[in-house]
Amino acid sequence: MADETLLDVTLTAEEQETENTRLLEAEDEDLSTKDKESKTALLKGQKETEEKRLLDADDKDLSDEDKQKKAALVKVKEDAKEATKGKAPDNYADFTIAEGAQVDVPIMDEFKAVAKKLNLSQEDAQELINLQAKLGEAAQTKAVEANNERKEAWRVEAVKNLGVDSKKELVFANKTIEKFGTPALREFLNETGLGNHTELVSLFVKIGKEAIGEDGLVEGDQKTKSKSDAELFYGNTMK
Repeated sequence: MADETLLDVTLTAEEQETENTRLLEAEDEDLSTKDKESKTALLKGQKETEEKRLLDADDKDLSDEDKQKKAALVKVKEDAKEATKGKAPDNYADFTIAEGAQVDVPIMDEFKAVAKKLNLSQEDAQELINLQAKLGEAAQTKAVEANNERKEAWRVEAVKNLGVDSKKELVFANKTIEKFGTPALREFLNETGLGNHTELVSLFVKIGKEAIGEDGLVEGDQKTKSKSDAELFYGNTMK
């Protein structure tokens, strides 16, 4: 590690407290320009710390004087918010987005331009961002539900079309995938639900009968009775 230089030397906590006291007690005309800047920053920091203490505290834990200060502080902040309501800032700050969401920069820039045109404040624009996030989440949930319902409808239709021997027929489909397909194909059929589509199931059954023949399934026929349709078609990859 490099040796500490003069520029790296900082005051100890005790020395800093002494320096702060000196700045706060001194008259501004007796301070240098640098000291005035330090005093201004110190006062600002103390004010922010005190405001946070009051706003975060429960009223029952505050003295009557602090309660009055807190009420006045809340009113000032509400008045300031009301004063800027309906007024677009020169430049919007970064908006808060849902955790894990990705910002499309061109779309966000377009949104900011529209928000400014409508003279929306930062807070009002943020409310629209929040609403859009809720709408997107609801749309995604409905899309997942609709997809699951569609896959289940395909499965019911496929089993119905295969008839009373659906389990035996599905063994042919499974054998087709085992002989000509890959694990990646099984995964694809499972994730998309296309393995439930009646046309695709029928196709795999026909290929299985042509390539393997019904005689090749006699030995394993008894093993199919205890398995579900999904297990027969998808094999061991189904959870």
